[in-house]
Amino acid sequence: MALTESARHELFTALVTALGEANAVTLIDQLPPPGREPATTEDLDRLGESLRAHTDRGLADLRAHTDRGLADLRAHTDGGLASVRVEIADLKVEFADRLSRHTRVTVVAVVTMNAATIAAVAALVGGG
Repeated sequence: MALTESARHELFTALVTALGEANAVTLIDQLPPPGREPATTEDLDRLGESLRAHTDRGLADLRAHTDRGLADLRAHTDGGLASVRVEIADLKVEFADRLSRHTRVTVVAVVTMNAATIAAVAALVGGG
């Protein structure tokens, strides 16, 4: 039941008589404003339920947002890794080609030098 202004004033007057003005003011200040009812246990229970529901919705939204962000990050990372894998594969092919060419050039150079050395030795042995 809401306390009317006149009932509040009567209570204040009685409290002043019983407790003194300072204590009466302290006690009256703890009451809700005129026309408002004090909160009940049921009011607090409903408020708690409302806050829990609001918090649960907020957490669900946060989880969904986080999940979407992680999925986007995974997709971006996977795409980047796929690109890196392709580049590595291309580099392997290029390296193998260059190594093969270098090996052929080296073998030809060694064979040519050996042939020239043999020809020089043969010329020295046969001509001398």
